[in-house]
Amino acid sequence: MDFQFVLDAGGASAMNIKINEDKRKRNLYLTFKESSQFKRLYEVLNGLIIGPDESVVVAKSPLTSLSIESASQAEGFTQSGNDPLKSLQWQELSVINHDSNDPKREHASTVLSENLRMVARHERGSVTDRLNLSPGELQIRISPSGAATLSILRPPQVDLTLSLINSSQTPFPAALTTLLHTVRTAPTVRTLALPSLPALHALQLALTGYVVRFDALASSFAIARRRAVVPLYKKWEATTARVQLVRSADERAVLLAFFDGFAHADALAFRVKSTDVFEMAKGAGNARWGVRLVDAKFALPPQEAKSRKGSGAGGPTEGEEDGEAGEERMRRRFVSLDSLEYPAEHDDVTVAFEREADRDAFAAALPAPTTVPRSITLKRRI
Repeated sequence: MDFQFVLDAGGASAMNIKINEDKRKRNLYLTFKESSQFKRLYEVLNGLIIGPDESVVVAKSPLTSLSIESASQAEGFTQSGNDPLKSLQWQELSVINHDSNDPKREHASTVLSENLRMVARHERGSVTDRLNLSPGELQIRISPSGAATLSILRPPQVDLTLSLINSSQTPFPAALTTLLHTVRTAPTVRTLALPSLPALHALQLALTGYVVRFDALASSFAIARRRAVVPLYKKWEATTARVQLVRSADERAVLLAFFDGFAHADALAFRVKSTDVFEMAKGAGNARWGVRLVDAKFALPPQEAKSRKGSGAGGPTEGEEDGEAGEERMRRRFVSLDSLEYPAEHDDVTVAFEREADRDAFAAALPAPTTVPRSITLKRRI
């Protein structure tokens, strides 16, 4: 459904609604006696009204930019050059959700929420992004560069609203029509740039329900894996990583790591518990100050499917393989906090920093250790 506000011949406010349903096109023309009625309908269509059981979780945070791109075009998160939202002057971002019914939770659940929505305003209108998502569908990525940027991978969506104040003589921009069609039919990546890390952390809390306790760039993120049979280790190391420690209302702590150019993972998310063993570690070069997570339990993303050209009848074609590999590669860049992967790996993970202060802040954000005896020796008197 597309709608446009116009002025009729008598100067009264009017709305022209174009409905495309079952391959049939219909127009509905509405006129209003008072401008307040016109404004009320505009706010309802755009999800701008705060309901009686709703509250603003993030209130009018400045918004630097917003882009929405097809997931197939967003690999590497570079602007495609055809983003129709790029030219808009963005002003502020709000996140709205229903009130929490649990006295122990300050914020309501963000999973399967019929009220959760982001409202991004620009100088000529707004974009309302509704997030009624099932467990595991909210896929996020933080910029590995350290910028206050959040990307969200969304499945096809029919309830995004985009409004643009336009003169009645000027048609709705074709690029925006194409964008809405893409949102309805294909996975998309929307990227929000905020002016500061506190604004980013507030947005993460509103969307995921997790408080960010630590956020910094690590000089090294290393995984030490024991080789089979022989008591030796092989080491996978990323020279830079964006590391966050986040915690939910029920005190579940999760370590997030986002990479660029790390062959084994583009993003990781796994739980850390008070029963885990954490040790101070010495590094080398710029990564001098480290913390080792002994026998960390995490899940590496699945490796890309190998090419099976000439695999015989019934197998995927080369184009299908490329598409599947592209989707798999793109999903590896995102994590879901409400549906963590099964921790199949049990390896030592060492996170190291250039500054001692960052190491100490990271260690302080880890769960307080629980005293657990490593071994118990029983002695029997004979």
